[in-house]
Amino acid sequence: MYEEKKEEIQMVLRNHRVCLTTDTWTSVHNINYMVLTTHFIDCGWNLHKRILNFCVIPNHKGNTIGKLLETCLLQWRIDKVLTVSIANASANKVAIKYLQRKMAGWKNPQCLVASSCM
Repeated sequence: MYEEKKEEIQMVLRNHRVCLTTDTWTSVHNINYMVLTTHFIDCGWNLHKRILNFCVIPNHKGNTIGKLLETCLLQWRIDKVLTVSIANASANKVAIKYLQRKMAGWKNPQCLVASSCM
Protein backbone atom coordinates (compact mmCIF):
# COMPACT_ATOMS: atom_id res chain seq x y z
CA MET A 1 0.00 0.00 0.00
CA TYR A 2 2.85 2.40 0.87
CA GLU A 3 4.55 1.82 -2.49
CA GLU A 4 1.28 2.35 -4.37
CA LYS A 5 0.62 5.65 -2.61
CA LYS A 6 4.24 6.74 -3.08
CA GLU A 7 4.01 6.05 -6.81
CA GLU A 8 0.74 7.99 -7.00
CA ILE A 9 2.32 10.99 -5.25
CA GLN A 10 5.40 10.78 -7.50
CA MET A 11 3.17 10.96 -10.57
CA VAL A 12 1.50 14.11 -9.23
CA LEU A 13 4.79 15.74 -8.20
CA ARG A 14 6.31 15.20 -11.65
CA ASN A 15 4.01 17.87 -13.05
CA HIS A 16 4.72 20.55 -10.45
CA ARG A 17 7.47 22.70 -9.10
CA VAL A 18 7.47 22.13 -5.38
CA CYS A 19 8.39 24.07 -2.30
CA LEU A 20 10.03 22.20 0.55
CA THR A 21 10.15 22.76 4.28
CA THR A 22 12.44 20.86 6.57
CA ASP A 23 13.35 20.89 10.22
CA THR A 24 15.58 18.97 12.59
CA TRP A 25 15.38 18.62 16.34
CA THR A 26 16.54 16.52 19.25
CA SER A 27 14.03 14.71 21.45
CA VAL A 28 14.09 14.66 25.25
CA HIS A 29 15.65 11.19 24.85
CA ASN A 30 18.53 12.75 22.87
CA ILE A 31 17.43 11.28 19.53
CA ASN A 32 17.88 13.47 16.43
CA TYR A 33 15.02 13.72 13.93
CA MET A 34 14.42 15.36 10.56
CA VAL A 35 11.19 15.94 8.63
CA LEU A 36 10.84 16.93 4.97
CA THR A 37 7.53 18.23 3.63
CA THR A 38 6.63 19.20 0.07
CA HIS A 39 4.06 21.86 -0.84
CA PHE A 40 2.62 22.62 -4.27
CA ILE A 41 -0.36 24.26 -5.94
CA ASP A 42 -2.28 22.25 -8.51
CA CYS A 43 -3.92 23.49 -11.73
CA GLY A 44 -7.07 24.38 -9.79
CA TRP A 45 -5.07 26.56 -7.39
CA ASN A 46 -5.48 24.11 -4.52
CA LEU A 47 -2.63 23.91 -2.02
CA HIS A 48 -1.29 20.42 -1.32
CA LYS A 49 1.29 19.27 1.21
CA ARG A 50 2.79 15.87 1.86
CA ILE A 51 5.32 14.64 4.39
CA LEU A 52 7.97 12.91 2.30
CA ASN A 53 10.27 11.79 5.07
CA PHE A 54 10.39 11.65 8.85
CA CYS A 55 13.51 9.94 10.10
CA VAL A 56 16.14 9.58 12.78
CA ILE A 57 19.38 11.30 11.81
CA PRO A 58 22.86 10.75 13.27
CA ASN A 59 23.60 14.46 13.89
CA HIS A 60 22.69 18.02 12.98
CA LYS A 61 25.72 18.68 10.74
CA GLY A 62 25.09 20.51 7.49
CA ASN A 63 26.55 17.85 5.21
CA THR A 64 24.50 15.15 6.94
CA ILE A 65 21.30 17.15 6.47
CA GLY A 66 22.22 17.99 2.87
CA LYS A 67 22.92 14.35 1.98
CA LEU A 68 19.62 13.25 3.55
CA LEU A 69 17.72 15.92 1.62
CA GLU A 70 19.42 14.85 -1.62
CA THR A 71 18.68 11.17 -0.97
CA CYS A 72 15.04 11.89 -0.24
CA LEU A 73 14.59 14.03 -3.36
CA LEU A 74 16.18 11.32 -5.50
CA GLN A 75 14.02 8.61 -3.93
CA TRP A 76 10.90 10.66 -4.65
CA ARG A 77 12.22 11.67 -8.13
CA ILE A 78 11.83 15.35 -7.34
CA ASP A 79 13.97 17.67 -9.46
CA LYS A 80 11.76 20.77 -9.71
CA VAL A 81 12.39 22.49 -6.39
CA LEU A 82 11.33 26.11 -6.33
CA THR A 83 12.15 26.95 -2.71
CA VAL A 84 13.36 25.41 0.53
CA SER A 85 12.27 26.99 3.81
CA ILE A 86 14.52 26.05 6.68
CA ALA A 87 15.47 27.39 10.10
CA ASN A 88 18.22 30.00 10.15
CA ALA A 89 21.10 27.91 11.52
CA SER A 90 24.66 27.59 10.24
CA ALA A 91 24.28 23.83 9.66
CA ASN A 92 21.21 24.46 7.51
CA LYS A 93 23.10 26.98 5.39
CA VAL A 94 25.73 24.30 4.75
CA ALA A 95 22.95 21.81 3.91
CA ILE A 96 21.40 24.16 1.34
CA LYS A 97 24.75 24.91 -0.28
CA TYR A 98 25.36 21.16 -0.50
CA LEU A 99 21.95 20.62 -2.09
CA GLN A 100 22.44 23.48 -4.57
CA ARG A 101 25.78 21.99 -5.69
CA LYS A 102 24.28 18.53 -6.11
CA MET A 103 21.16 19.73 -7.93
CA ALA A 104 23.29 21.74 -10.37
CA GLY A 105 24.68 18.41 -11.62
CA TRP A 106 21.27 16.76 -12.06
CA LYS A 107 20.00 16.07 -15.57
CA ASN A 108 17.23 18.70 -15.57
CA PRO A 109 17.94 20.96 -12.60
CA GLN A 110 15.35 23.55 -11.73
CA CYS A 111 15.63 26.71 -9.68
CA LEU A 112 16.46 26.33 -5.99
CA VAL A 113 16.01 29.32 -3.71
CA ALA A 114 16.58 28.93 0.01
CA SER A 115 14.83 31.00 2.62
CA SER A 116 15.59 31.08 6.30
CA CYS A 117 13.07 31.36 9.07
CA MET A 118 13.56 32.18 12.70
